[in-house]
Amino acid sequence: MIKKYKNIVAAGCSFIEGSNIYEAIITPGKNREVVWTGRDHRMSKLLAKKLVIPEVNLALAGSSNYRIINNIINYVLENPDSKDLVIIGLSGITRRTVYSNFTEREWVIHTFQLNNEDQIKKLMNRFFGSDDDMEGYIKYRELEAKYLFNFEYEANKLSNNVLALCTLLEKYNKNYIVFNSLDDSIKKIKDKINFMSFNIDSDLKIEYPDAHKQVKPRLEDCWYHHVRVNHYKEYGEFGNTQNRQSTRPWGKWFCGGHPSPQANEDLTKLIIKEHNKLYPDYKI
Repeated sequence: MIKKYKNIVAAGCSFIEGSNIYEAIITPGKNREVVWTGRDHRMSKLLAKKLVIPEVNLALAGSSNYRIINNIINYVLENPDSKDLVIIGLSGITRRTVYSNFTEREWVIHTFQLNNEDQIKKLMNRFFGSDDDMEGYIKYRELEAKYLFNFEYEANKLSNNVLALCTLLEKYNKNYIVFNSLDDSIKKIKDKINFMSFNIDSDLKIEYPDAHKQVKPRLEDCWYHHVRVNHYKEYGEFGNTQNRQSTRPWGKWFCGGHPSPQANEDLTKLIIKEHNKLYPDYKI
């Protein structure tokens, strides 16, 4: 086989990382152990295995789009001459990256998630080294969400950043595909980049809570909703966790709230189809 790519490079959040896919290992005389095996079932690994080339997975659970874009930029600048296929799964628009001088590293804030006291305490200790003034922190975050966050503004900023990233990838001769993992906020640039649509029937009515935007739920052009539609057609409602097991036998479409091994196989097929349409000279 002629290897046309050096690496499969994937970036995104937990969906691209392969989160929540586990194996339960039972050893005689010992307790049941649950081991994460998502790295073996995620899309980038399946694609790399098919092409018999290395996988470079830059994804990290909870990542903001800033972190995703920044990770790809750093990779490209460090590997300018590597002929790679770059797969980008965009995250939720309400996830923001902040830098803490206390811990001297980046962390991700979910703008509207302020109802989990344990999570708030964890974040405060990461940011400040203390969770003493929780009331003050929550008030600050509430004011920030009310007055300093605007969906239209953030969507425009994200669109421009993605467009700039794709220009950089083209400059360094990287083939790439962009798709939405969690929501659809780059509508204005889809026709200007190598964007993969899931072609979801927007008239299909599926009831579910939207944790990312806190607006009236609606189907959007993203992988999460594509998998939700497949799950809905198979099982109807989403509440029965027996259909979403995170250990073998895994749920058909979901492991908990994350894509299952089969969902990753389905995504891999869609990416191959899109890739061959975009890059016929590199047909997989």
